[in-house]
Amino acid sequence: MAPSFKSPQGALTTIHNFDYTDAAVRLRADASHQRRFLWDELGGWTDGYGTAFSLSMGLAPFAQPRPSMGVVGTAVTILGNNLTGTTQVSFNGTAATHKVVSATEIATKVPSGATTGALTVTTPSGTLSSGHFL
Repeated sequence: MAPSFKSPQGALTTIHNFDYTDAAVRLRADASHQRRFLWDELGGWTDGYGTAFSLSMGLAPFAQPRPSMGVVGTAVTILGNNLTGTTQVSFNGTAATHKVVSATEIATKVPSGATTGALTVTTPSGTLSSGHFL
């Protein structure tokens, strides 16, 4: 299996040619939960063996809520990067309780009193804004 990606100039580039020598291990992917890595099973194997790999694209820090709108109490997953150490999540200035799940994911809920406006995430490296929410 050879994952390929288009460069910014539109050229198709092969990143790596996977074969049966690439650290094959038994893996179980949790399909009910989005993960920030790419997953593939090599060569059409049917016994559950495969190779997990990640690809860093050098993205600038960002935070993007899923869903992108909701009423008070709506569970929100904030996807992004460099989220470890987040100290505050706010919905248009209204602070929300949150849990940093990983460097790429925060779990929160739309707090009481939140109004339409920017969702902000305060991290050790600065404040990220997702634009408007609600």
